[in-house]
Amino acid sequence: MQELLEDILAWVKTRERSVIRICGHGGSGKSTLATDLYQSLPQGQANLLGTDPYVILGKYSQDALLSYDIDGQTVQHAITACHPLRHELSSLKRDLQMLASGMDILTIETPWQAQERIVANRPVTIVEGMSATFLEAELFDLSIFLTTNADTELNRRLARDTSLRGREKHFVEQTHVHRRKQYDLYMAPLAKDFDVVVTQNGNELAVTKSLW
Repeated sequence: MQELLEDILAWVKTRERSVIRICGHGGSGKSTLATDLYQSLPQGQANLLGTDPYVILGKYSQDALLSYDIDGQTVQHAITACHPLRHELSSLKRDLQMLASGMDILTIETPWQAQERIVANRPVTIVEGMSATFLEAELFDLSIFLTTNADTELNRRLARDTSLRGREKHFVEQTHVHRRKQYDLYMAPLAKDFDVVVTQNGNELAVTKSLW
């Protein structure tokens, strides 16, 4: 990951301004990469916009059901964050357009994230999270997509969601199959629109598509 980070930093130095999206499914490593990139840039030169607040809460989307096959059986399940309808895409696009027009924005306050001002005149804006996956590539100067295999994703989500987000272990395990299926159907095909694609399985990392 350090080599990828250095490539991104070298690319940033060639531009006056840049908007970078770092996307992928849950537990793919996007938050880690985004934070490392943000901290590697000079203080006051970058924004980090996390898009989790643009994800619509499950209690509002639980009646929106999808049908698909799992192990030869047709099942129904509520849309997960791997489906575009779980995201406030119009709001996120508006906020990105405001920044591009030179207007500061206020982030959405959540129980886990305080509201803050994102300053428009900073040279680099890093947009991290699942929501940005479903926006047009033209809104970004550099698009990075991260993915893992199913087992790595589950292990990372279990470690994160039970300790940081207060979720029960059985809930994470129960929803994992459906999240992964919906990822395969609705998110994975969009990787072709990204400039850089990174695959991590366990401790192994491979850049399977690169701008450099």
